[in-house]
Amino acid sequence: KLNLAKHVLQNKIMNLKRYGFIQVFRKRMEKNSVPDPNPNPRDILEGSFDIISTAPSVVAHAELILTVIDVINSIPELKKSSCTIYVNHTKIMKAILLFYQIDEIHHNEVLKSIYDFSRNYGKLKDALKKECDSLNYRQIDSLLAQFKFEGPIDKIHKHADNKDTNF
Repeated sequence: KLNLAKHVLQNKIMNLKRYGFIQVFRKRMEKNSVPDPNPNPRDILEGSFDIISTAPSVVAHAELILTVIDVINSIPELKKSSCTIYVNHTKIMKAILLFYQIDEIHHNEVLKSIYDFSRNYGKLKDALKKECDSLNYRQIDSLLAQFKFEGPIDKIHKHADNKDTNF
């Protein structure tokens, strides 16, 4: 697999779109602090979308989101299956924080907490409550749900339509 950043720099590429799906293997994770008894890694289908463009970044971000939606809609099996979508693009994550009226001076601390405590939901909620004094625990739950979606596609779609934004 070619290092994309190196290839783009060496060839002075200004516009490129690369979409790929590959089967990858992940270590099985603990659930509720109980190790998974299956020692074999689990295999998953992972999508990767890279867009390099001279257009304003908001255009590329919107295109990326639309691409994911198009992929889900064009593969009927995906609609029937369960999946997990992680949002890990910094600008999109910061846009979500702004949507929840979290002051920009707290963004790095909030994102660091989300990363540091991602496996301990209770500690994460407490850390965010401390950093985002204006949010209640229900709003924090709603905020965190924006960064990780799990379940059937229909459930994820409904989730996106039913955000708790009452401040």
